[in-house]
Amino acid sequence: MKLLIKNISNGRVATSKFSLGVGEQTTISLEDAVIGGDKLQDNHDYQLYSELLQLETKGKVQSTQVMYTGPNDAPTLNNLTANEIIDLAQFEGDFLTKDQTLQQVTTGQLKFPTAKFGDSSNNTEFEADGTIKFNGNATVYRDINFAGTTLATGPTPPDIEEFYGGGGIYGRAFAGTLTTVEQLFGIEEIQHDYKEGTDLEFHVHWTPTTTASGNVKWQIAYNWLEYNAVGGAPTVISVIQAASGVAWSHQKSNFINISGVGHQIQGQFHFRLFRDPTDSQDTYAADAALLSVGIHYQVDGVGSRQTNTK
Repeated sequence: MKLLIKNISNGRVATSKFSLGVGEQTTISLEDAVIGGDKLQDNHDYQLYSELLQLETKGKVQSTQVMYTGPNDAPTLNNLTANEIIDLAQFEGDFLTKDQTLQQVTTGQLKFPTAKFGDSSNNTEFEADGTIKFNGNATVYRDINFAGTTLATGPTPPDIEEFYGGGGIYGRAFAGTLTTVEQLFGIEEIQHDYKEGTDLEFHVHWTPTTTASGNVKWQIAYNWLEYNAVGGAPTVISVIQAASGVAWSHQKSNFINISGVGHQIQGQFHFRLFRDPTDSQDTYAADAALLSVGIHYQVDGVGSRQTNTK
């Protein structure tokens, strides 16, 4: 028999320089492929079509191996069958190493032990079971968001007021002149795509309601409660931001990062958002209108492998 190799660039077919006898086994170098007297240009310039084998006898070839003789990091393709097609041109770069065997299960399907796209530290990884994982700079952020109108009320909630100077849209506005601490409450489960052990960033979207100057001091008291853990006294953090001086202009206040050391998926983040007009650092005398609050968190996959564990 003779082995035919098809050149992707021009569609022409090259025939190996030698033939195999009945029951014979051998290794065919791709350097043996010839098109119009010239060798193929590189190891990414062909497809192997083993169904194009030309049988010169009625016997059956027992085993044929096709291997690279070019780059040292090239993969090896072993024991191809008559129904298998391998498109070698799509494998460029250095994510394949010479000790990795490319195995084809069915026509058109390629199976790797693992694969990484990116560099050694920052990449998207396909693990042996097919799970996708983001490493290094490949991690992304998502936002758990709470609309201000949906947060729970308790004692001394902020009043519901008409926003934007009219038009019938209402929301919660935290007073800046009273002596009462106004507050709202929320709780959220840490999502299953969370990169365990990384920090959370709590933030507030809000608008000043007047053109007055001054600072708004947003505060939260929170418990980040792990499964089977016991809750204790909350931690209080705050952020101070100057009002823009433009009524109803969208502003965002970012709290300091909340350490995620030791935290996992399924933890419960329970918080109280409040404003204290009597605080000496809160100098904006008008109402601060709440749009929403959110929690930015890092993602290192599309979910968790098990219902309770990452």
